[in-house]
Amino acid sequence: MVFGQALLVIGLYGLSNSKGISYDYIEENLPEYKSHQLLQHNLVHKKVPILVHRGRAVADSTVILDYIEETWFENLPLMPQDKYERATARFWIKFGQDKCWHLK
Repeated sequence: MVFGQALLVIGLYGLSNSKGISYDYIEENLPEYKSHQLLQHNLVHKKVPILVHRGRAVADSTVILDYIEETWFENLPLMPQDKYERATARFWIKFGQDKCWHLK
């Protein structure tokens, strides 16, 4: 429970707890099997990770990070406070996703 609200993470790895957020975790055994929760909460891409907060699903790693940052802003920040440094961090996150994530 998070501040009295259920939080669920569906994925291949656990969410870092650097913000001190409690959550339930469901690990997926992809690509062999996609759980009912995954199919229910990510109808479009049927991929992980997925964050479910208050019954609403948020998909995609960077979107989830932004959601966590905005929802629990009073906790330790995930992104730099300086706008330029934050833009630079987002550039490298996108670069990693676009260029490095799919390497085998």
